[in-house]
Parts: sequence; C-alpha cells; structure tokens
Amino acid sequence: MRRNVRPKPLACEVICLLTVNEAAEISRVTPKTVRRWLNDSERPLKGIKLNGRSWRIAEADLLEYLGLIPVT
Repeated sequence: MRRNVRPKPLACEVICLLTVNEAAEISRVTPKTVRRWLNDSERPLKGIKLNGRSWRIAEADLLEYLGLIPVT
C-alpha cells in the first residue's frame, strides 16, 4: 500500500506567507484565535515572529494545522 507523501519543497518553490488577519480569514476565526494557536504550548501553529511583534504564517503550515493537508 502506498502512502500519500507530500514532496519536500524545492529551494525555488514559492512559499506564501500570511499575516495573522489573513490566516484568520482563511480559517474563519478571529485574529485573537490565530495568535492563541501560535502561542499554544501543547500544539503550536508554526509561525515566524517579525520585529518581536507581528507574525507571518506559511499557508501550507496553516492548512496542515487545520487538517486540510496530511502531516508529513
């Protein structure tokens, strides 16, 4: 039986980074909920903190967190 495995990203592959507001809109939750996911100690959403204040989230990481893409 063959598993569906997502290929590793190539160096030249475009990665879409989302703001907290954009991630909230896609997830249909409030920005406060997305920030809570980012700071969750048990199962955090992967994100990049800029300037010690704002966040960027890779679209693929958000979709994986929401269970829309299988975990690799």
